[in-house]
Amino acid sequence: MSELKRVNVCSAEDLKPGQRQLVKADRSETAILNINGQLYAVRNKCPHQGSTTG
Repeated sequence: MSELKRVNVCSAEDLKPGQRQLVKADRSETAILNINGQLYAVRNKCPHQGSTTG
């Protein structure tokens, strides 16, 4: 398993509810989502179809 690393994207205040930010680090892409004020980070790849989710 690879080591996790922290990547600064933006401040939480910059990502308004309903917005998303795509982040590329190494060879993967992560979607940062603000859903009703809660922040979530998910891999930007559908495990079923292999396509991007963002």
